[in-house]
Amino acid sequence: WHEIFNRQPIMTDSQSQISQARLLLTGRCTLDVRREFRNVIAFPYAVYDVPSFSQFPPGHVLLLAPFLRVGLPPQALNMVAGIVTILLIGSLARRLEGPAVARAACLMLVASPLMMQMSVSAMNHATACLMLWLAAWCLLPMAESGDGAARPGLAWSFVAGLALGWAVMTRPLTGLAHSLVWGGLWLALMA
Repeated sequence: WHEIFNRQPIMTDSQSQISQARLLLTGRCTLDVRREFRNVIAFPYAVYDVPSFSQFPPGHVLLLAPFLRVGLPPQALNMVAGIVTILLIGSLARRLEGPAVARAACLMLVASPLMMQMSVSAMNHATACLMLWLAAWCLLPMAESGDGAARPGLAWSFVAGLALGWAVMTRPLTGLAHSLVWGGLWLALMA
């Protein structure tokens, strides 16, 4: 793993989330930083009298911690999230338009520079993307019917709700926007 990711830059935002995941693995949520270090290190948006913690919501961090626990690099989570996202999108495309469109969608995603970068970084975009596509996969029967007749089962609705909630815990505004769209669709179909 070290050889594969040795030259892959870890962005500041990723470093913060990786540090928070490592801190969670010690059983703590905050890190007390001594005053002399705070005087040397510039903490943007920091309140100097409280312990330090990541400014990011916990969704990605909670998924990242088990990967770090078993010794995998932080990018491994996003590689798994990217692969599962591509499989979900392929499955959705197959359900909506057939196998030819599903293959084309998967090939385009595999060749997409954005998808590649997102899937080998340690940023939280890939996990949020996975959760949003999982919710779409679970809720598709409701959207397909157009009249609400084909509702997803209780289990699939529950999984969709968890996925949307996890997306909110990972990237709050993105998750909230998607939740509002699905909620609006549900309300429109119930009317």
